[in-house]
Amino acid sequence: KLVSSFSDIANTAVHSNKVATPRPCLANIPKLVSSFSDISSVASSAAVLSNKVTVGRRIFECKRKIGQGSFAVVWEVQEYGGVMNFADASAANTRTAKPTGVPLALKCSSPRTPQMLEACVFEAEVLQQLAASLQPDADAGQRVPRYVTHSQTCKLPATSSSHSGIPSPRQPVSKGQNQVLLAMSKLGGKPLDQWLYGVDENRLKTLPMAELLDGPLPGGQLGTRDLAGASAASSSLISQMAPVLAALEPIAFHRDISAHNFLIRATPEGEKFSLLDFGLAVRSNRWQTDYKSKSICGDPRYFTPTAWMLMVYGHKYVNNYPDANFLQQYLKRIDHFSFGVLALEVFFTLWHGPAAEGMTGDTHPMVQAWKAWRSFWSEAVGLFQQFHAKGPVATQQALSRSGSISRYVQLLKALCASLRSAASACTTCQSASLVFKISADLLHPCGTIAWKSLPAQLPPVWQVTLSKKGQQKRSTSAGGTEGQARPWSGVLESGVGWIAMSLTRGMLDLAWTGTCPPPKKTVLTPRRQKATCFTTRGC
Repeated sequence: KLVSSFSDIANTAVHSNKVATPRPCLANIPKLVSSFSDISSVASSAAVLSNKVTVGRRIFECKRKIGQGSFAVVWEVQEYGGVMNFADASAANTRTAKPTGVPLALKCSSPRTPQMLEACVFEAEVLQQLAASLQPDADAGQRVPRYVTHSQTCKLPATSSSHSGIPSPRQPVSKGQNQVLLAMSKLGGKPLDQWLYGVDENRLKTLPMAELLDGPLPGGQLGTRDLAGASAASSSLISQMAPVLAALEPIAFHRDISAHNFLIRATPEGEKFSLLDFGLAVRSNRWQTDYKSKSICGDPRYFTPTAWMLMVYGHKYVNNYPDANFLQQYLKRIDHFSFGVLALEVFFTLWHGPAAEGMTGDTHPMVQAWKAWRSFWSEAVGLFQQFHAKGPVATQQALSRSGSISRYVQLLKALCASLRSAASACTTCQSASLVFKISADLLHPCGTIAWKSLPAQLPPVWQVTLSKKGQQKRSTSAGGTEGQARPWSGVLESGVGWIAMSLTRGMLDLAWTGTCPPPKKTVLTPRRQKATCFTTRGC
């Protein structure tokens, strides 16, 4: 009762340097409060004042909610200077302190089981290790949230209540409930699924498949680009995120790569992508043994075939499956598969289709790839919608009787085969050919391509832009020699070929080995010698 009656006075006395001198009793309040273990424990973990929260003894003010998941909510916050300390009356004045730095993000998780608590703490560890391996000023270092600080706490600001079970920086928590606060940099952009379709993830759970494939989807990007434009966006996604995933692989597997967990920003140089939410990540060095005890999670649209097999039939079925490569894909390349699906989703959602490119006939490789993707994606989205409509138990029972998993595997094989055929046949757009080739390897259970080798297999950004502009120009030109499509080799030859041909052998040696050829001796005529002499003397 004493602590309860003094709580408001204590907060005022501790966090204000304007204590009235005629009332000296208030000056002793900090010492009184510090003698109570309850208050001191709160001060050491997550002290609060109004809408301010301290995480790791750093003060943040909550501005607005920017995201929400199944057991976590993300707030935009701003850091305040100083360190909060209940036991010291000279602590930072959080009432008058000014915000410092740019807005940050604060993820407030409320894990209900020890396994969920471990996952929340491991997310902070993953961001710490990524921050150590990715330089903040490097391109890859700006595509994931930058770790700031974190703490495990037992109480948060209590100014409102919630009935959703989702934690809030202003919501009291029950006694003994675990909460993890993770402060990180706030990345700009729009969720990739909202950018593509113009609707959020909840709407996609019930959206008819015909509308998802053919529209109309006002506010989205469905069918807005030609072959070069769609492949440029997908190529940018692959080349920008491959270094991030290469740095992540020795640390963890993300396990939740989906359009909802990517942000996209449109810039004059093209689309910029970033990756969020490492809450379902698992340690990659222990996954080959931990997969039997870890739950199957993530977005069902991007599940590997083995994930569906495990959910429907169990480990015994997977271990005895005729093709052991599917299990190896789940153990070693689970993120590769999901990322391959995402790269194709971006491409085929943006592309206006083969008919608009003049590609007709069912035997055309691009038409076959387009149809194979629509069949595979329809099956994946159907399983996703069934999972959310009926729940995991009912879905498991229904799939065990329907044979949907076998159909899913066959559609995947057909998609990989058609992508490889299209990659060989697509000679007018190199970036599209490479997207098909890379995606087929990422999806295939026997795929071998590594994250580190992906950027080198894609053309530089300026080449993709050149191809895109060339395709757009040809689509608006009307016949004639100037309006005809030029092969990719011709574009390179006309653009940069003359530079290579004009270089001497000595300059090539300089470019490749760093050695400089001997300087060429200049022979001057008598008149030039005389002019040089006058210039040197200042005459």
